[in-house]
Amino acid sequence: MVQGDSTSDSATPASGTSTAPASGSGTASSASANATVAISSTQDKQQVTYVSAMSSTQPLPIVTYEDHITLDLVASDRMHSRRKDLTDFVAFITDVILPDGADIKVTEAGILRVSCLDLLTRLQHTIPLLNTLHVLGLRTTLWSVIQFAQCGHTIIFGDTTIRIIMHDGCPE
Repeated sequence: MVQGDSTSDSATPASGTSTAPASGSGTASSASANATVAISSTQDKQQVTYVSAMSSTQPLPIVTYEDHITLDLVASDRMHSRRKDLTDFVAFITDVILPDGADIKVTEAGILRVSCLDLLTRLQHTIPLLNTLHVLGLRTTLWSVIQFAQCGHTIIFGDTTIRIIMHDGCPE
């Protein structure tokens, strides 16, 4: 189970649009069959916006934290094997070396939404994991602690719980 921070509720908007901090400058956009990605720069902040091409009447897929998800301290990227659980695909070309030595070619990434139980409030929260690589052959989903921390979030490991603090130290 995951213990959340009650002051940092992060739920995916019903419209299917999610935003996250980005690096770089200027404005750019790209499109795929399922999503549009726009990178825009404002006065003090830059954002990457994923706009879902899915119908607003279709429910977004959500994976529960207990459904074979591993918080991985070594993985450099988030990885998931079931394409049906991902949305808002973007082209993402890279190689992934699996623990058995297999070299997997990755061609796309998307948003994986993970439902976690907040033990303090007993509420379910949905955490969108942007740029989750679609990697065939994985038996478990890898949630990269390194990548999550680089996005400004904190994960604290306890004896029996994990505390996730969204946007730690960043007003949003």
